[in-house]
Amino acid sequence: MGRSDEAVSVSVGGVARNVAENLGRLGHPVSLLTVAGNDADWQRIEEASANHIDLTHVARLPGRTTGSYSAVLNPDGEMAVALADMDVYDELSPAFIDSHAAALAGAALIVIDLNCPAETVQHVREIARRNGTPLAVVPVSSPKMDRMPDNLDGVSWFICNRDEAEAYTGITIRDDATWEQAVQLLLKKGAGSAAVTAGPDGVMAGSQGGGVHRCPAVPRVRVEDVTGAGDAFVSGVLHGHLEGRPFDEIIRLGLVNAARTLGSPHTVRPELTKDQLESETEELQ
Repeated sequence: MGRSDEAVSVSVGGVARNVAENLGRLGHPVSLLTVAGNDADWQRIEEASANHIDLTHVARLPGRTTGSYSAVLNPDGEMAVALADMDVYDELSPAFIDSHAAALAGAALIVIDLNCPAETVQHVREIARRNGTPLAVVPVSSPKMDRMPDNLDGVSWFICNRDEAEAYTGITIRDDATWEQAVQLLLKKGAGSAAVTAGPDGVMAGSQGGGVHRCPAVPRVRVEDVTGAGDAFVSGVLHGHLEGRPFDEIIRLGLVNAARTLGSPHTVRPELTKDQLESETEELQ
């Protein structure tokens, strides 16, 4: 018999989708380019996303199952175990990307996560470089870091957590010095800007020619659910980038959006707007 405090909830997600909804709520026109099953899970995602994301570039594939992710959280909101079924994303081939070339050509920013096959990540990077479009790469988990290209030339933003940075750089992050060393290596590999997150320890971030600095996390955060907080950080950063903000302000927008998402039971907090995030960020200055 289960304990009385156990609960099951269902929410829509996916790293790229979460980032897209965040950016849509922040006032940016966003299109999602992906594949999904023609099933109830996709219908749920469509209902939750359509007001904030253009879904015309989503291919629904008969006989395939929409990607899903199940997480078990302990009482303080931290993840205990997670399971994922992402086989459908094998259909995100370079040929599929090319069939939507016009959408990518007109983009102000391309964001790709590592649910895509390695050859697709490389192909999208080449498209971004050819079109002169800023590209942000967002890992999904450390096991998928083998889908990353060997260098980050043409990547405007590379944002990952500590485990993912260790998997990609080979550097064991033990302290601030090794944390900074990992970010420096990401920049040396060619990233225009890089950030490595570490939950309550904050973020180590830097850019070409701008140095590397540790940015503290927002203090005294009540954690309701960790799901979506990393995507919220990415979204705040990319919002700041699209707004042309100074680098330190860009990182702060990400940290504030992540902190407020930690305190929400929702993967993407429904109260999020540009004015709301601006107000929250100003309050912490």
